[in-house]
Amino acid sequence: MSSTLSHPPSANRFLLHVFHLQPQHSLLVQQVIAACTVMGISANNARVALARLCRSGLLVLVERGCYALSSKALLQKVNPAVFGVTNLDDNPSTACLPLQDQDAFLSASLSWRGDYFMVYASPVSRHKSWLSAIGFRQLEPYLFVRPNTLSWTVSRFESQAKLESKACVDRLFLVSELDAKTTKSIRQLYSIKRLEQGYRHCIKALEKSNKMLLDSLSDIKDSVPNDRILRECYVLLERCDVLIQQDPCLPVQWLDSGLLAQCLKLRFELHEKVQRLWASRLMAC
Repeated sequence: MSSTLSHPPSANRFLLHVFHLQPQHSLLVQQVIAACTVMGISANNARVALARLCRSGLLVLVERGCYALSSKALLQKVNPAVFGVTNLDDNPSTACLPLQDQDAFLSASLSWRGDYFMVYASPVSRHKSWLSAIGFRQLEPYLFVRPNTLSWTVSRFESQAKLESKACVDRLFLVSELDAKTTKSIRQLYSIKRLEQGYRHCIKALEKSNKMLLDSLSDIKDSVPNDRILRECYVLLERCDVLIQQDPCLPVQWLDSGLLAQCLKLRFELHEKVQRLWASRLMAC
């Protein structure tokens, strides 16, 4: 595996990653700290992250010194463009959503009927951040648009707008027919070639790592996996997750859905192997 860890990751993101490896299980504080130590995260930062995640409702204290994912966290799925945005204290602009349901994300982009969501938002500065996070792009000074591949309804948009920007958007509507020039302009708002290239690079890295990790798993068996393997696995999964989370859930008419499907498949294969690695590591704590 060629992925490297140049600095400790976000403690919030990493702890959610660890808890979602065994979503129905709880972890002791000493296990959480031990996992964070592998990634270069201090014990103090681990405890701060636990407190933040509890305040945000993503973790719950099940008994003294023992934590588990909340029902809210267990409901999180693939992509903020499909299922909503979760903000964390240390990086409010980053959605931290574990990938649990690959079919849900794929089916969203497969069901497009050529219609668009449009939002008239003023002032732009108040709305642009969260609209961008769920795949909208600015078409005109106050007009944002995206293909309607979302599971959201109009009322869901209105309530989310009020939650994210502390004010209602001025107008939200669906458009089913647009002229060819406008359609082309909307498509050009998305970096489709860059996204496809990102998937190809990620697929190549996942293929290589899955093969190498399979050999490592056969070697370690009952022994504890070394920290380097755990770090490299996390970096690669994080790289893959960020790529998918930044995908605005575009229609298959625009984006090669085969790349996303292959990336998700390989990501889940690696995730299953990493579950075994971390289970072995944490059992040793």
